Amino acid sequence: METPTATCAITFTTRRVESANGWAIDDPGGCLAAVVSGAVAWRPIPEGVALAADDRRTLVVFNAAADGQTGTASLNGGTATLRRT
Repeated sequence: METPTATCAITFTTRRVESANGWAIDDPGGCLAAVVSGAVAWRPIPEGVALAADDRRTLVVFNAAADGQTGTASLNGGTATLRRT
């Protein structure tokens, strides 16, 4: 994930997080936690990918781009880009 000030390496896993109704996010550097507080899971949605809290709330939606490899979201007054690698 890229923001105007940082690049985060996160992994979308296939480990189920029932409380969030999604799959676990590995954030070894803590970068995602600093940008999207409380995100513990991801889930696919028609628009792209949603990041979810432990109580099933959707925190951020990354809208899929036409290339199928990136998604963007508005965060803290800026734009974040999710890029598949």
